[in-house]
Amino acid sequence: FREVNTLSVKLHKPDLKDLALTMKLKVEELREQAQNLE
Repeated sequence: FREVNTLSVKLHKPDLKDLALTMKLKVEELREQAQNLE
């Protein structure tokens, strides 16, 4: 998650920032799913 966050901060093109935001949301979803498995 930290790497995706760093990537989103360093990107300057709006379309790439949108993609990085989508990646952050997907990582959060995966974290929640992993917690539900425990």
